[in-house]
Amino acid sequence: YCDEVLGGHIISKDMSKKTKKRLRSIRMLTSFQQNGEFEFRSPRIEWRFEGEEGSLFKEYLNYISDIRRLASSTIRNKTEYLYQLYCYITEHDLSIADLSVDGMESFFRGRNYTESSRHNAGSAIKLFLQYAYDTGHTQTDLSVCVLPDNYDLHSKLPTTYTETEIRSAIETVERTSSIGKRD
Repeated sequence: YCDEVLGGHIISKDMSKKTKKRLRSIRMLTSFQQNGEFEFRSPRIEWRFEGEEGSLFKEYLNYISDIRRLASSTIRNKTEYLYQLYCYITEHDLSIADLSVDGMESFFRGRNYTESSRHNAGSAIKLFLQYAYDTGHTQTDLSVCVLPDNYDLHSKLPTTYTETEIRSAIETVERTSSIGKRD
């Protein structure tokens, strides 16, 4: 209905304000009818996993949703990262079995992830590749192709302070004003 009458089921920039409101209302009512909850935000992109490779991605997402019962926000994040991997695989005419360490590093470089996003994407993709191996979709465990990052190796806050550090911290407190005493 939305595609025929409104010109699409995903909100786009070229839609009028009235059309966006109508589409938003329809999406909210449809989501409430399907699962009893309102869709708070309309997706900006539709994640379509197609073909043989896409069916494995869909199978994994169903597994983490139905069997592992992960939160919807977690599934949404994993879907986003996995969709980017799916697009990389289809754009480069690869199969999941063709992935390698160099291919995965090329994928990460091409996405310009921040350090934390790289860590989250790597974790999501690694779990997906382990699932593919565990269920027999790949002959080898390709999760080893996702190299570990140094995200958790940042400098930690010291757990103990020297006497001079404590003295300097105490001396910097302004005790003459009420704001200084509060801070």
